[in-house]
Amino acid sequence: MLPTNKFRSGNIAVGVGVKFPTGNPGYKDTFPNSAGNLNQPRYVDQSVQPGDGGYGLLLDVQAFKRIPHAQLFGAVSYLANPRDFNDTTSGSINRSTSLTPTFPADGTGYNSVPDQFLIRLGGAVPFGKTGFVGSLSWRAEGLPRYDLIGESHGFRRPGIELFIEPGFTYAKGKNVYSFQTPVGYYRNRYPNPNTGSAGDATFPNYIFLASYGYRFGGKSAASDAAID
Repeated sequence: MLPTNKFRSGNIAVGVGVKFPTGNPGYKDTFPNSAGNLNQPRYVDQSVQPGDGGYGLLLDVQAFKRIPHAQLFGAVSYLANPRDFNDTTSGSINRSTSLTPTFPADGTGYNSVPDQFLIRLGGAVPFGKTGFVGSLSWRAEGLPRYDLIGESHGFRRPGIELFIEPGFTYAKGKNVYSFQTPVGYYRNRYPNPNTGSAGDATFPNYIFLASYGYRFGGKSAASDAAID
């Protein structure tokens, strides 16, 4: 956002993107009902569906600031999904023992198309001129109870998990390799916004993230890779 020829020690970037509903929101597998009977094809759980069936608006803000011997950085990403819910029935319907299940009055008979968010704040320190950069950041990601745009009906598992995220980056020429391992330390599954029930959820204890980047044009410097 700021002229790079004047603001070389700190800057901010703002991005806008679009998510397309390319993944299948209604994938099926064969499994029994909640009583362990009637093994047949059913919609898999919302957490492992390949898609949600909705278009989304991706909003992103990134910033960095160089300080003596280190660099501070931050990033916020928010995926707004305007669609209320899709055509895939939720787990309470899919695993019902009744051949004609009754849809819940709270509107959770179908899967919601929920918003998502991710926040990262941290710092990075280069190891001399080796090309290696060590980083440590605080990470928060989750799913809100209510969408930013549109209605918020359907079944969802709102909640948040907080992580401490150590990592390192290696830059050589125009190639940048990054590896991070977020380790979870706080988990909160928000209650159902319609009924207040606690509901179920699964949170990871840790995550392994790896990425590769290539720079087009300009000069390469290992310390610049700290915020990639």
